[in-house]
Amino acid sequence: MNRLLLIMVGYVLIARPAYALDDLVIPRGEKFQANEAEPTDNEKKSGAWFIEGQIGDVQYRRASDGSAGFKIHKESDESPRIGKKDWNVDCLIDSMSDLKACFVRNGVYRVAIDRLCKPHVIIGWNHYPGADVLARIGSEKPLVGKARSGGEMPDSASKKIHEALLAKKSVLLQYQEWPQSYSTDSKVEGVAYKEAATYACWAVKRVKKSNG
Repeated sequence: MNRLLLIMVGYVLIARPAYALDDLVIPRGEKFQANEAEPTDNEKKSGAWFIEGQIGDVQYRRASDGSAGFKIHKESDESPRIGKKDWNVDCLIDSMSDLKACFVRNGVYRVAIDRLCKPHVIIGWNHYPGADVLARIGSEKPLVGKARSGGEMPDSASKKIHEALLAKKSVLLQYQEWPQSYSTDSKVEGVAYKEAATYACWAVKRVKKSNG
């Protein structure tokens, strides 16, 4: 099992990166969008800051550690508060190899974006031994991954799923979670996915350990 896959599986299992988020930072002055506002003076002094922005009708809020949330803006929204059903991004740097990845996540769907912006899709967690992990785009034949790989889909399948979501298509997901012997179905929508994935590709090239 390669190092990135080990990190990905560990992230899914314990729901936190191999290197604590508090120890990561995107240097000040780096802008994801040209019209982003600067952090406040108090935030600059504390070292932890948040920036809010918008791309078309997609609203986002990103933090100094590289984490971010993306959602569709609604006129009734008072602020870009990100919910569990929206797209979230977390970045990590492995403490042993210094390998970087940023995860785009929504429900049981995860995609790790590496420093080359290659997607590695993971479906579910606590997989039932020997079970298949499935994803279906429209009426196409289901794409298959294996529980023994931590729910990671093969490269070709990851690429197809990633591209479908970039095109704002929906993808059906299915896996078996231990100890249940039945399948769990869910659906992930591509709305605001492109913006979150584009950010993850940008962030993974810039995030670093705050202590150097």
